[in-house]
This record gives sequence, structure tokens and C-alpha cells, in this order.
Amino acid sequence: MRDRGGHRSLPRPAPLALVPLVLWAAIGLAVVFGVVVETAWYGFGAALLAIALLDAMRLARSETPVVERRIPDTWPIGVERPVTLTFESARRQCLDVFDLHPGGWSMRGLPRRLALRAGEVASLDYHLRANERGDSRFDGVQLRLHSPLRLWWQSRIAGEAQPVRVCP
Repeated sequence: MRDRGGHRSLPRPAPLALVPLVLWAAIGLAVVFGVVVETAWYGFGAALLAIALLDAMRLARSETPVVERRIPDTWPIGVERPVTLTFESARRQCLDVFDLHPGGWSMRGLPRRLALRAGEVASLDYHLRANERGDSRFDGVQLRLHSPLRLWWQSRIAGEAQPVRVCP
């Protein structure tokens, strides 16, 4: 399995990253009040920085899961149809899934969080209803990958764009 090199954003801090920062601030307060020596604050900060950078590097180097979408080539207008997304990853990954379906279509069942196991295939279904006729396009699948320690997340676009025709 190889990384298809889709669009990637820079890793961003996840909400969980605030927990160690609050602990570091608490140690700073303890230093101010003389309860803890200043070197403990510096040491904790250096360790926190090293762990955060390592976690971000592991996320940035991870492969984007392979994603395939199963949809019919033509859709009836106003009828809800299932869409199946299939995922495969070489390593264990936690990710949030947002399909880039045509704008203006009614959707239910997304976003979803998946925990992929190494080497296994997982799939999910969600439902769409086309609201107007004509040619439309699915632009890929947006994935938000979580770093191994959950301190960072990164947005990536995976899968292929797919055209679809909506007929009455």
C-alpha cells in the first residue's frame, strides 16, 4: 500500500494538547510560590516540547489511508441512496471522516470517527439525497488523522474524485 500524496494540511494542536500545557503552567505557579525549583519547570517544558514534536513528526510521516467510495453512476432526484466508504491502512490509525459530496445534497450519517487496525479493511455507510438534476461530482474524502498521543490532528484529502449524474 502506498500513500497517494493527496492534499495535506500542517498538523494542528488537538484539544487534548491543552492538558500538558495546563500542567506546565501549574508547575510555573508552583515555581513562583517557591514550592518547586525553577529547573523542574524548565525540565518539564523541555520534555513536553520533545514529546509534542515527536508526536507531530509521527503524524506527519504517517501514510494516508487508502479510501474507496462505492456509488452508482446515476442517482434519482429526491431519493435517499447509500454511499459506502472503504478504508485500508498499513498501521493503526484514529481518524474522522467527512465525505466531500456534492453541495446542496441532503446527507445523514457523517461525520464519523473510525479506529482503523493495521492491515485491516473497514467500511462505513452513510446516506445522500440529490436535490437537483444534472452532473455533479464527489471531490474525494476529507480525513482528520489523529496523532498517536492525540496531541495533534492533520486534515488530508484521500480517494479519487468521482462524477455522478442526477436524473429525474
